[in-house]
Amino acid sequence: MTTTAAFMPDTAPLPSSPGWYRSWRYVEAGGRDLRLDFLRGYALVAMFINHLRGDSWLYVLSGHEQFYTSAADAFYCISGLVLGIVAARQTFATAVQRVLRRTVQIYCVALLIGLGFTALGVLRRRIERAAAWTAAVSPLLSER
Repeated sequence: MTTTAAFMPDTAPLPSSPGWYRSWRYVEAGGRDLRLDFLRGYALVAMFINHLRGDSWLYVLSGHEQFYTSAADAFYCISGLVLGIVAARQTFATAVQRVLRRTVQIYCVALLIGLGFTALGVLRRRIERAAAWTAAVSPLLSER
């Protein structure tokens, strides 16, 4: 039984034998461990659900912040684990270079998002002021 993603070995050695854990490896053709991607995705969904207001049946899926740790903690922990796994496949200098490059990318995106929301806030205030001015002036202009 050979597949691209195998969870169960054909012949499972006993846990007492040396190297038994190697037979349970997750082998994927692309090199990604989809189990970790699934857990990170679940943590993101749980964070989204926990930000809902009011009572929701979706709280059954997320636990609604009833645990000692939150979904955000799980997301960061799993992301750090994935980062360590990826970095272990490379030399130290290459790993640091890739992490720093990704850090700069994420920082720039965060800055752009922040500036975008700031611009939207300023634009909203200007529109509200223009609407208030129009509402104050329109009765004066319509009487003539």
